[in-house]
Amino acid sequence: MNIPNIITVVRLILVPVLVTFILSGKDAEAFVVFFIASFTDYLDGYIARRSGKVTKLGKFMDPLADKSLVMSALVCFVYLRQINVIAVILMLVREFAVISVRLVASSEGRVVSANFWGKAKTIIQILTVLLVLLTNMLYRGVNYAYEYPLIITKEIFLWLSVAVSWISGLIYIYENYDLIKDTD
Repeated sequence: MNIPNIITVVRLILVPVLVTFILSGKDAEAFVVFFIASFTDYLDGYIARRSGKVTKLGKFMDPLADKSLVMSALVCFVYLRQINVIAVILMLVREFAVISVRLVASSEGRVVSANFWGKAKTIIQILTVLLVLLTNMLYRGVNYAYEYPLIITKEIFLWLSVAVSWISGLIYIYENYDLIKDTD
């Protein structure tokens, strides 16, 4: 196993750590873990491309780690009633749709790579999770003067995440429509 894949495995290992911190109200610790894990998403890809060590295992594990990290955090926030369940369901539906397109593409010998919108979706989702954690850290009944601007910003990023998720998902489907259309 090469260095980029080891970094990806570390990101996967950090998912239950993150979930434990979020659910136990340890928002500062969750923030640090999520920030580090999110940075490893960039780092493993950079190292793999730079060193020419892009592997099939890495292509499988990297999106699994990314989606596990972000979606686990979002589901925890729903469980804790900190974000809107509809927003998370919409993002999950998009993820299942893109995964389905990728599975069909794979069965046809094609690879559906991440595009600009997919990368933008990931960045906005990461910022959304960080904003929720920051809001939780700062406003547990304290500092009311600044609470509402951050809460509003968190909500804007949540729904922006939904919008960019769906835009990117629709683009993936459009660009690969020939794989899923019926020819009969």
